[in-house]
Amino acid sequence: NEVGISLFDASIRWLLKLPDSPPKFNAPAVANGQITLSWTGAGTLEEAAAVIGPWFPSGNQANPQMISATGTKFFRLKP
Repeated sequence: NEVGISLFDASIRWLLKLPDSPPKFNAPAVANGQITLSWTGAGTLEEAAAVIGPWFPSGNQANPQMISATGTKFFRLKP
């Protein structure tokens, strides 16, 4: 049942030392040639030139942060 699933999920998160909820991007904002990225939760911002990677930790871990809206770059959050 639902309670059992919640208890199971909580025990796995505790064993693996995972946060209660994964980090999640907020909707990006675009203005004046800049994209503002922001997110909720704890995680490492990673970036790549292609969606298949390779992925590297972003040099800027500020939340929020503004990025130039030129070129192509992909971002993800790693818990």
